[in-house]
Amino acid sequence: MDTTKISKKQQAGNALPIIIILGLIIGAGYFLIGEDIRLPKFLNGEPKFDRVEGFPKTVYVTKEMEKRREVITSEEELNKFLNEVDENNQIDFKGKINFDRKMLIAVASAYSQTDGNKFKIRRAYKDDEKKTLLIALESQELGELCEKKVDPNIIVDFATIDKTDWKIDFEVLKKINEDCE
Repeated sequence: MDTTKISKKQQAGNALPIIIILGLIIGAGYFLIGEDIRLPKFLNGEPKFDRVEGFPKTVYVTKEMEKRREVITSEEELNKFLNEVDENNQIDFKGKINFDRKMLIAVASAYSQTDGNKFKIRRAYKDDEKKTLLIALESQELGELCEKKVDPNIIVDFATIDKTDWKIDFEVLKKINEDCE
């Protein structure tokens, strides 16, 4: 038997470590610079949005305020929104947003006389035909039998989404919390 000939099993065995090393290099490269690379979307699913840490947050107010639904595309717009909804500087916005690649969805509930209500950005849906992103909000109010504390407030929530030129609409799902939780 000729020992200089390498069997096909030995050749495949020698290639396996090289394939593993290449996979690790590609994985590490994507981990380090993955946000800067736009890969094609293989799945055409729901748009991804990221919640901003520390929100939703209840902000206690001294005057009535209208509900707010805004798409913020710059640091100046964010500061303006915060100054308008937070007269007592109760919001400590620590999130760092890259406005070159992301947009900030900013919402504030309508003025409420009582504490204990909930309000948040629930999810995002896309309508490819209309080129529209629909941001679904959820509003929960305490039921009639629940004990309510009089404390005027609004609730503010933020989420980031990838920058898009699509139209952005909002819808609110209202719920009554009869469990008083």
